Amino acid sequence: MKNFPVNVDGKEYWISRSNAVVGIIYKYENGEVHILANKRGKGCPDYVGKWNIPCGYVDYDENILHAVSREIFEEAGLNVPEKDWSLWAVNSDPSDEKQTISFRFYTIYWNLYGNLTSVNSEPNEVDEIKWIPFSEVQNYEWAFNHLFVIMNFIEEVESGELSEGKVKLY
Repeated sequence: MKNFPVNVDGKEYWISRSNAVVGIIYKYENGEVHILANKRGKGCPDYVGKWNIPCGYVDYDENILHAVSREIFEEAGLNVPEKDWSLWAVNSDPSDEKQTISFRFYTIYWNLYGNLTSVNSEPNEVDEIKWIPFSEVQNYEWAFNHLFVIMNFIEEVESGELSEGKVKLY
């Protein structure tokens, strides 16, 4: 069963397992960290025209590793095997606007996974996909709390503190 929206008194709620995944893929180019991001299209239920790290809900019939691989495939066209993801952080703060527990994964081996494309996404879900240099991330309007997520992630990458097995809890 897929997730689905329900409207109650004019407010949209998503019926789901209340688990979401965020897939951070980064690369070094010209000595700078770049983050893979996509611009939300008019087919999205919210934050249309804003940028985000590829993300989405965990479907009822999948685990979180499969979910992050699926979301990256749908929103960016990259086929990242489940074994290539590392868990970086878990946000279980109940004040999160979508009331989700968010599992944040990362990988760096982007060049092994194919070419960027939104052909696998829902109709009009993704307007644009690109690599954004860290020095420019604050020039974009971000959906959700993704600017905060990027800033924290890049801080760990640049300080050398990013390490597999070390998971942040929020």
